Amino acid sequence: HEGRGAGLFHKMKAYEYLDKHPTETHVKALHAIGCESDIRKYDAAVRFLKLKLQVKSIRLFTNNPDKIKTVKKYFGNDFSHESMPAVPSPHNKKYLMEKVELLGHEGLL
Repeated sequence: HEGRGAGLFHKMKAYEYLDKHPTETHVKALHAIGCESDIRKYDAAVRFLKLKLQVKSIRLFTNNPDKIKTVKKYFGNDFSHESMPAVPSPHNKKYLMEKVELLGHEGLL
């Protein structure tokens, strides 16, 4: 499920698009090749933790608001989360900015 769930083939197509359009974002590249920004869904995994493994509480380390929302939905007050630290550099700053501005990720910059 590489490339935010799009798969390895689509991830490679998105990189091919970015090679031809270097000022564009990863999100725009995924849209240009016909994919959504992020097709991953977390309900099945969180339900499994809660119902099958009977996990009582969870502490989630992520910057992804979709993961936070899904875990909170199932665990309510038995849930906490910590943002994952990121170290912006000239090599990843554009990518981190994209995650914050276009995907709503927290704590990256």
